[in-house]
Amino acid sequence: MLAVAVLFVRDQRPTIWAMPSVLDLELTRLRAMSATEKVASMHALWRQAWSLTSAGVLSRHPDWSPGQIEAEVREIFRRDPQ
Repeated sequence: MLAVAVLFVRDQRPTIWAMPSVLDLELTRLRAMSATEKVASMHALWRQAWSLTSAGVLSRHPDWSPGQIEAEVREIFRRDPQ
């Protein structure tokens, strides 16, 4: 899907151009990536999700030990998302 942008400049005719959507740009980038790059990206996203979940658990349970926090994060990741 293309987004259309119109640029208005004083005393000139408007310029119209088509701008690719974010999804189009993401798909183009993903298709250009090697399998190794895709796995590295997935791993980085997984680590980020783990870190954010861990921070969330810690903020809800500041008195928990690191072991308790890790156990809860593991349980959260094991749960059925539905």
